[in-house]
Amino acid sequence: ALALHWLFLTQWTAMIVSITAAIRNWLSIKYRSKLLPFIFIIIFITFGASTYQVWYNALPVIACVISTVAYFFLHGVRMRTALLTGSCLWLIHNIIVGSI
Repeated sequence: ALALHWLFLTQWTAMIVSITAAIRNWLSIKYRSKLLPFIFIIIFITFGASTYQVWYNALPVIACVISTVAYFFLHGVRMRTALLTGSCLWLIHNIIVGSI
């Protein structure tokens, strides 16, 4: 549903990284591979670069990279701080594109 929201706002980068993030979240619960986070970071950067149009398109990509590191490598307060940072980047993006 969130991907449709970004589709209607023509925010292609946000749409593709939110779909990829959902898949990443599901896989991070099921698997603890050391290779998986690097694959997702490469995917996020690739999708971000291929859909980049304006500077704020980078915010969801950076947020998803930070969240990927948090989900796979951090614990406790450090993980929560990283996730909060990613959420703030998404919030800034959402305000800029008129989603909020």
